[in-house]
Amino acid sequence: MKQKIEPENDYIVLIVEDDELLQKALFDAMKAKGIRAIIAPDGADALRKANNQAFDGIVIDMNLPKRMGHQVIEVVRSNGPCINSVIIVLSGSLNKELLGTIARSIQKAFTKPANIETVVETLIDFMRKKARA
Repeated sequence: MKQKIEPENDYIVLIVEDDELLQKALFDAMKAKGIRAIIAPDGADALRKANNQAFDGIVIDMNLPKRMGHQVIEVVRSNGPCINSVIIVLSGSLNKELLGTIARSIQKAFTKPANIETVVETLIDFMRKKARA
């Protein structure tokens, strides 16, 4: 009997986070679910990667070196291979003004500290819904 391949095994996610411990926690949690993850430690690297490859999902911090998270989201949503990627924000600094600016461009926002499993499961749920649409 063939083993059923879960759709997560085809997902590629960009983790945009400058905190190395959180990078590793997200990376490991996604790997455990069969998701291929690529890390970008700053906003400029995130834009380079997002302009060169389509990602099913992006988990992004707002306070990043070299380019702020909301700027990355704005560029990603304007054109390129990630224009329709699922975007989850994971940030320690989410205020109403910032959320208002990015609300239409993201699927969900979490405030740090957040449960990593919940973040990853939420991301998977949104990517599954998008794949079925």
